[in-house]
Amino acid sequence: MTKILILSALLIVATTATLGYEVPKAEFKIFYPKGFEVSIPAEEGATLFAFHGKLNEEMDGLEAGRWARDILKPKNGRYIFKDRETSLKLGDTIYYWTYVIYNGLGYREDDGVYVVTAYENDSGSKTPPVTPPPSQPSGSEDPSCRSSVTRMNNDLPVRCAGQILFEEDFNSNNLDSAKWMMERRFTTQPDHEFVVYLLNSDVLKIRNSVAKIKPISTTSVYGDNFLRREFNLGTNCTGIIDTEDCSRAARTYDILPPFISSQFSTKNSFTFKYGRVEIRAKMPNAPWVFPQLFLDPVNTRYGSKNYQSGQMRVALSRSSGGDLANELFGGVIINAEEPFRNEKMCKRSGSPIDWSADFHVFTLEWLPSKIVVSVDTEEYCTIETPENGFSNLQVDGKSLPNKEYLETGSKMAPFDQEFYIRLGYGIGGHKDFPDDTTLWLKEKPWRNGHPKAMKHFWDKNKRNLNQWLGPSAALEIDYVKVFAV
Repeated sequence: MTKILILSALLIVATTATLGYEVPKAEFKIFYPKGFEVSIPAEEGATLFAFHGKLNEEMDGLEAGRWARDILKPKNGRYIFKDRETSLKLGDTIYYWTYVIYNGLGYREDDGVYVVTAYENDSGSKTPPVTPPPSQPSGSEDPSCRSSVTRMNNDLPVRCAGQILFEEDFNSNNLDSAKWMMERRFTTQPDHEFVVYLLNSDVLKIRNSVAKIKPISTTSVYGDNFLRREFNLGTNCTGIIDTEDCSRAARTYDILPPFISSQFSTKNSFTFKYGRVEIRAKMPNAPWVFPQLFLDPVNTRYGSKNYQSGQMRVALSRSSGGDLANELFGGVIINAEEPFRNEKMCKRSGSPIDWSADFHVFTLEWLPSKIVVSVDTEEYCTIETPENGFSNLQVDGKSLPNKEYLETGSKMAPFDQEFYIRLGYGIGGHKDFPDDTTLWLKEKPWRNGHPKAMKHFWDKNKRNLNQWLGPSAALEIDYVKVFAV
């Protein structure tokens, strides 16, 4: 406090005009998930640097502010103010003024404003340091910074390719509500999976820095007769109120979803266009389930049904239960209807692997020119941007139903908009398990599109629920990271 009072007295007579000296512009570095630095070069003759700032509130003249610190000794050629506790979000604004004693006189930079638009790796964080790229844009001040094409959170620019933009390592025993939105809704088009997504501590558990999703039967929570009733999720529903997203009644020919599962997303906190997504996960080993490691569009510019605005699948495994979890898929969906649905999805070939036996790193790299999917650094799917655009995709002589809407975007449409991360666990449904009997070692207990599909599934399996209750049936997620490209 004494130093601040002394500085305040000096500031009365010190101005940047004195002797022509100008205080160097402060340089900011913002770290994720918390901390930031402010620094200036340690010029010869400078003996003190002071930083005063406030978060999302303008300074009232030369007040001390939330941060008020004198830095007397430089480090590595710079005077550096460090804060290691503050968590800054993209879009946050720091209002500040700085003060330098130079050749015995005081000088200020007034009315400083800095907006958080990107994060940088911090050597003290758990994130591995970014490997310096081989080149940099002309005139770049940082030799390790290669310009990025990534945009995030409503078109904010990202400074350097390779910097980490989002990281979740599930260190808390609860899902971080600042990052994730939990779904509370019934499933609808296009996949109509046989679950209802709810917040249930028996379904989603975070232990030892791993998020585990394992569905439970709806009857185990609400009773044996519940599947023949009506279920209204109320105002907490995350779907569209007063639709089947939020309220469902059993019909004479069908039942309510027989399983409760979990799904959560970054829709309200983190969105991006172009980047590299890494998810370390262990797939479930259970019949007729599909883990959801997906990217979904923020808006529906190119259509709201049947994935007309696109979906990217970082990874998906599926099994009938007799073949373990050997099939692995990745890629993109441009339209959920056949013959388009699987046109840009890839199946990993090679020796069979039980993806439920151990953790693997599933990666999707999204560039303006292509989308590449890999597992444990093995690339098995590359989707090049067509010269005439995805809008002109034709399969069996048929054009996309929303072709005219896609033509309003770039060649990359629908993958030229911001997407968000969606993680979850689905069972059954009408799209991801074809009716082709040659694909499955066990008989598929329902037919896609049949009005009694969910009832047929439940009738066949309700006496053998251990298939979904054992420890190997869980989807386990170790971490999620997104890097700029």
